[in-house]
Amino acid sequence: MAAALQWQLDNGTLSLSGILDQGSLLPLWSQRQVICQALSEIAVGELVRVDTAGLAILLHLVATSRSQGREVVLTGVNEKLDMLSKLYNLPESVFPYTH
Repeated sequence: MAAALQWQLDNGTLSLSGILDQGSLLPLWSQRQVICQALSEIAVGELVRVDTAGLAILLHLVATSRSQGREVVLTGVNEKLDMLSKLYNLPESVFPYTH
């Protein structure tokens, strides 16, 4: 069984690992305001699964940081998360990531 969501914010990088889904995102959601104050990168390479609720919180973190004047990029996006973003037809301006 895959690990529950683990996250750490260090020097503007939010590193996520485990499962980012509806059942695991509440602790991250409750800290979103603090996280977005310094966010510049979201490292998702260690996530083993992301559902639509997980995708939604990633989009929210990016949008909130942008509204505060910071650009955020997602790094380590795997094939499954890439496909999920494409299924929702998300433009790079909304879901900015490096391959």
